[in-house]
Amino acid sequence: MKIIYLFFLLIVNLYANNLNIINNLSIQYNNFNNNKNSKIDTEKTISLENKVKYKLSNLSLIYDVYLQKDFKDSRRTFASLNEAYIKYKFKNSFIIVGKEIKHWGVLEEYNIVDIFNINSNLIDPFETNKIGNINLSYKYFFKNDDNIEVVTKIDEEQDKYASLNNPYYPFTTFNYNSTFDSEKYKNKPNIFIKYNGYLENIDYSLVYMNGYDNQRDFKFISVDTINQYLYLVNKYMGYATYQNNNILYKVETSYTKVNGYDNISNYLQFGMGVEYTQNINDFDLIYISEYYKYKQFDDNKKSINDLNIVLQNDIFLALKLNFNNQNDSSFALSLVNDLDDRKEKVIKVSYNQRLFDDYKISFSYLNIIPSNKKNTYFKNIGKQNNLQFMIEYNF
Repeated sequence: MKIIYLFFLLIVNLYANNLNIINNLSIQYNNFNNNKNSKIDTEKTISLENKVKYKLSNLSLIYDVYLQKDFKDSRRTFASLNEAYIKYKFKNSFIIVGKEIKHWGVLEEYNIVDIFNINSNLIDPFETNKIGNINLSYKYFFKNDDNIEVVTKIDEEQDKYASLNNPYYPFTTFNYNSTFDSEKYKNKPNIFIKYNGYLENIDYSLVYMNGYDNQRDFKFISVDTINQYLYLVNKYMGYATYQNNNILYKVETSYTKVNGYDNISNYLQFGMGVEYTQNINDFDLIYISEYYKYKQFDDNKKSINDLNIVLQNDIFLALKLNFNNQNDSSFALSLVNDLDDRKEKVIKVSYNQRLFDDYKISFSYLNIIPSNKKNTYFKNIGKQNNLQFMIEYNF
């Protein structure tokens, strides 16, 4: 990591005019109001993210490092090299080598097909904060702008969690070891083939994957300690959008064939949604409705509750207001409602506003109503009524 950082410092000095540098400093305060007395009731963190992009002709170098300090939980104090890769463009294609974050999918609440990177549970498990992976990828563009991408991912990141006394720790009284075991060797390459197509008002993508599943099993490695187990699968995925005036239709689906690992069933994931945008004077009003389904094909194997699956037969409803003013203000209200006998709900309210040119403040409220019948992920972390305040400075 030090060598990479020194390399980018050298680039800064030699080619400053071709650089784009973005820094984000944020201070965050969380107030937890949960039903478990053993958990902490407040959380204070400070973080710094440094993004550097250097471009010269057909060559681009991208670097992104994230630093976080938690004043109560030492496990949430860490440094992470999120991205560090080289991109080179040819006439009808480009190649990427290095550590990269990829974003796939079209749904709002959860992207079923966004499996290339895992999400960091050390920042905020209910927000998207992805961890980069080392890969080699090649993307070729056809004359009609359709394109095909072949990716080889050659590492697997550890999925780390906060300490046991954190309200979002999902393993009740058991200890968690972030080192994982795997069916084959740890850095067995994962192969992705992705085709992106464009028709009139329709954008679509088809993805095939062979390698370790993004859904990981949990196993006991001692009487009171668990870790994750990686198993091999074939995945067949697709997602698409259709635009009709102010209405956007969205769909994502994934079928996973498990290659011989006995604990996990083959399974199907499906999500669809509708997004309607209404322009009213000085703001845009956006209505979002989505449905998510998770279906396993062998009920004798580990269940969705054993694997901490949240969206298994759920609807997501959201209302967003984007104000077209100098402050770039926005307001969002959302509900996730479980339709099965788990009867769980997640309610979130958030407000964001820019101050001056370089500052941003945000407030959010999170209410989790867990199942009182089944041992689900939400039941493990307990009922939550949490407030969050964050101020950011971009420079």
